[in-house]
Amino acid sequence: MREKRLLIAAAGSYPKLCDDPKQVNLRRALNRFDRGEISAEELEGAYRANIIRVVKDQVAAGLDVVTDGQIRWDDLLSPFARNMEGVKLGGLTRFFDNNFYYRQPHIVDKVALKGPVTVADFNLACSVSSVPVKPVVVGPFTFAKLCADEHYRSIEKLTLDLARALNQELVSLQAAGARMIQVDEPSLCFAPNQVELAKEALALMTEGVEAKITLCLYFGGIKKIWPRLLTFPVSTLAIDLVSHEENLDILKDGGTDKELALGVIDARNTKMEDEDDIINTLNRAAQLSSAETIYLSPNCGLEFLPYESARRKMELMVTLGGKFRTQKQ
Repeated sequence: MREKRLLIAAAGSYPKLCDDPKQVNLRRALNRFDRGEISAEELEGAYRANIIRVVKDQVAAGLDVVTDGQIRWDDLLSPFARNMEGVKLGGLTRFFDNNFYYRQPHIVDKVALKGPVTVADFNLACSVSSVPVKPVVVGPFTFAKLCADEHYRSIEKLTLDLARALNQELVSLQAAGARMIQVDEPSLCFAPNQVELAKEALALMTEGVEAKITLCLYFGGIKKIWPRLLTFPVSTLAIDLVSHEENLDILKDGGTDKELALGVIDARNTKMEDEDDIINTLNRAAQLSSAETIYLSPNCGLEFLPYESARRKMELMVTLGGKFRTQKQ
């Protein structure tokens, strides 16, 4: 068996605020814009400055795959909901079991994407990154599960129409040069009886897309869906090994030819991980995939952490990656 190649990859979001007073403070810029003190162009400049900052932070830390940090995102759904016909944003709702909230989309008519949502920030991130940039898109099943459906009155019809709409986003990202795209489907962990619907939707969403697709699952267990996950039309399965440590034991029941992105760094807790524990997990997981590449990642986006904690977690990932590679030589 060939030795595994381990890559260090971001999982999505990144803290919007940093401790450096010389950097553009996005919260202050948003407040000033709301008060009419700066123009839309100046606010856009603040967004762009922060996207550039977080991409450079990730590259400087030594990550092999970075994201744009989702700096423009208020939550997982809003960027897409705002750019869809047939959708209106409602009030705040708790995002899974976190102290974070999202604006719940209300589906009031047939959904359709008005235009690309993530392409401009992907292009900006690529312009300042020396390593691959991985754009992130919400999955159609999670979108459907977390919204209020006042039009379709059917989870199946809504999910599949959302998949068709989001396919345009993936096609646009691929045309812009994306070679890997992450699709977030955390709701799938909590709906094992609807796995086939999520699979059908993902097939529609990725139709005509040759970029590598990472299916990102977090906050939940995969025991009840693992065998069927192996049939999904994706290259990589990103699995949360922090919220549900038993997920690794489930993988032992059968290997896979898919790449595994191992969410072993806790992105919701400032406590630093034990290095030996992580190395042992990586060694165990490396035996479970016949793919040449595995990824070391946070279990979800780093935005749940303060900036300094997120930075330290990134540096830890790179240190652990170096130790894993050294022991394999």
